[in-house]
Amino acid sequence: MARCENEVTQTVPSGYDYKTVVMRCGQTSVNGDPLECHDCYKARVAANKPPPGYCRHGRFINTSHDIPCAACEIGE
Repeated sequence: MARCENEVTQTVPSGYDYKTVVMRCGQTSVNGDPLECHDCYKARVAANKPPPGYCRHGRFINTSHDIPCAACEIGE
């Protein structure tokens, strides 16, 4: 799910300290969520679209289930 070429920084634990990891927008974060840069976030919010990994009803759909949203399943 490549969105753009912008870089997104994440801070992750590293021993007793933290380190910064730089990845591209659209890649999977260290937590398993899709990354989204600030520009793509602003464009998505302006278009009133759900976050990556969510259906239009606000349900998280990146699971092992087929269609975890009942509204999507019945075609709403």
